[in-house]
Amino acid sequence: MNGKLVSVVLPPELDSAVVKLAKKEHRNVSDLFREALRQYIARSVVHEIRVEAKKIKNEITPEDIEEIIDEDRK
Repeated sequence: MNGKLVSVVLPPELDSAVVKLAKKEHRNVSDLFREALRQYIARSVVHEIRVEAKKIKNEITPEDIEEIIDEDRK
């Protein structure tokens, strides 16, 4: 796999847990880290979308919605 090599320092208990999980799932530690980072990034993106949607929702009034519906019906 082409990619950047990254070093991470883990406390012993976290290292043990990661190694144990990797063995249990028949995967390597790098796979677990890649999956964890992908999931973290995806949750972060979803959070950002929700924050922006809430801002937009708070800016639109019921009158705006009626106006949009009326325009769409024309």
